[in-house]
Amino acid sequence: MEVTDPYGNLEYPLHFTKPIYARANLTNNGNILDNLKLDIYLANWGGWSGCEWHRLDTLGILNNLDACTNGIICPILPGNQNNVMALDFTKFNGFIDLLNDDVSYQIQLVLTAPSNEQFCMTVQTRALT
Repeated sequence: MEVTDPYGNLEYPLHFTKPIYARANLTNNGNILDNLKLDIYLANWGGWSGCEWHRLDTLGILNNLDACTNGIICPILPGNQNNVMALDFTKFNGFIDLLNDDVSYQIQLVLTAPSNEQFCMTVQTRALT
């Protein structure tokens, strides 16, 4: 997975204050996936217990989202394909404002189909808030 700005230029660090475009090489070995739900899990690095990821409580605002209207190209067809996903955290500025600036974050996207089939993607990066 690579993360870019709207013009296709690689972006690092990420900016949670503007849309994030992620180009992913997806391989769907199952059925056509549509009517997907999206759960976004965030974690930060370090903390009291040292070198590990700590999941952040998002109070549910990043869970059970309609994936097809939140940046995921639907349907996801069987086979190998390159897709660009647009994740717009600016809709959640109240939450993003609470995050530490310029630290390492892990972003995990979990797509769930009505059949409970799941597709997961994870990126670890430095991010600005």
